[in-house]
Amino acid sequence: MGKNDNNNDKLTAEEARRSLDSIRGSGKRIVDQLHVPWWHDPLLGLCLALLVMHHGFPTPLDILSVALGCLGVFFVLHNYTHQKVWVSGWRKGKTEVVSYIFFVVYLIVFAASYYFNWKGYTWVVPLSGAFIFVALMIFGRVWMAVWRKEMEESE
Repeated sequence: MGKNDNNNDKLTAEEARRSLDSIRGSGKRIVDQLHVPWWHDPLLGLCLALLVMHHGFPTPLDILSVALGCLGVFFVLHNYTHQKVWVSGWRKGKTEVVSYIFFVVYLIVFAASYYFNWKGYTWVVPLSGAFIFVALMIFGRVWMAVWRKEMEESE
C-alpha cells in the first residue's frame, strides 16, 4: 500500500514529476531504438527506380523488373516493420508532408518517364531511374531528420 492510497489515488508532486520525466524521456528512447540499416535507402531506391524504368525494358524484362521492384519493396518494408521499433512514413506532422512531397515527385517522374519514352526519348528512362534513386536517398535522410526533430520537440 502506498502512502496516498487513502487520498483517492492522488499523486504527490514528486510522483507527478517522475511520471512526467518518464514521459518526456520516452521520445529519446524511441529515437534511440529505431534502427535503419545502411542498405535500406539504396535498396528501396533501386526498387523504386526499377518500377519507374520498367516500361523502357523489352517485354519479358519489363515484367521481371516490376516483379523484382515489388519484391524488393516488400523485403525492405518487411525488414523495417519487423524490428523492435518502427515508424510509419504516413504519420501525422511534418513527416507526413515530406512523404507526400516524395510521393508526388515520384508520380511526376514516373509519368514523365513513361510519356517521354512513348514519344521516343528513350534516354529519359534511365535518367528518371537515376533521379528517383538519388531522390530516395535524399528523402530518407530528410524524413529521418524531420522525424527525429519532431520527437525532440515533443519532449
